[in-house]
Amino acid sequence: MELFDIQRSSVQSMPVREREKASGAQCIERAILVLRAVAATVDGATLSQIVAVSGLYKATVHRMLSVLVREGLMGRNEESKTYFLGEEIYALGTLAAPRYGVHQLALPALHRLAILSQDSAFLLLVAGSDLVCVHREEGSHPIRSHLLHAGTRFPLGVGSFGVAILAAMDASDSERVVAVNAKRVIAQGHCHYAGVRLWQLIKTARATGYSLNPGLSVPEAWGISVAVLDADGRPIAALSIGAIASRLQAQRQPKLVSALKAEAASLSKQLRNWRTRLAA
Repeated sequence: MELFDIQRSSVQSMPVREREKASGAQCIERAILVLRAVAATVDGATLSQIVAVSGLYKATVHRMLSVLVREGLMGRNEESKTYFLGEEIYALGTLAAPRYGVHQLALPALHRLAILSQDSAFLLLVAGSDLVCVHREEGSHPIRSHLLHAGTRFPLGVGSFGVAILAAMDASDSERVVAVNAKRVIAQGHCHYAGVRLWQLIKTARATGYSLNPGLSVPEAWGISVAVLDADGRPIAALSIGAIASRLQAQRQPKLVSALKAEAASLSKQLRNWRTRLAA
């Protein structure tokens, strides 16, 4: 069964206009699935990889790819038979940058965090009920796990970064997101962040102002994160440091937490100033 599939019997019983609306929305949803599947890869994705990640039929994916390549939203390496995001995606992203420009503002902060910690520093952006990693800055002792790289997407609530975002939300917003993501978290193999434990992690993060992941998903892969707030005080991103377990023990945590909080506060201030300049 394809993701977002609609039962044929119910669709066929719709009036023609309603069927056209359902078909159009379904095509858009499938195209977005394909784009996200490709965006989650580092060196491009093959047709079979996109099929596996998206959950769509091979013929459907092939049809979507043909259109996306034709429109410039996707590119194709004929030699390796892999697909990658196209120049049109870059152009659209550039146009969106003035409104969602935290990435460029955060680059100096990520560089400083990587130097200070000597570990890997990450920036993740809120995208609906998900977090998407948009940058990974390596220190002199980078974490060897490649579970988190630019393009990786997680349901909010997974990882120290996901918990930090939920902790920074209003109670009603965090409850809504958890309700949406509850089944996804378990289905995608993140059961360590489900149920009562997730709410315990959120409560601790609210009390301390940061979130620690003591290797819940991968025992040797630890992380520590804080939320970045926009001009209205809403969490829009997370700054995170990832390291092996021995490098994130209690004696190092205060120094890293202090640095993360300082950089997050500075970013929030820059975002407020930027918004003021745009409105002027």
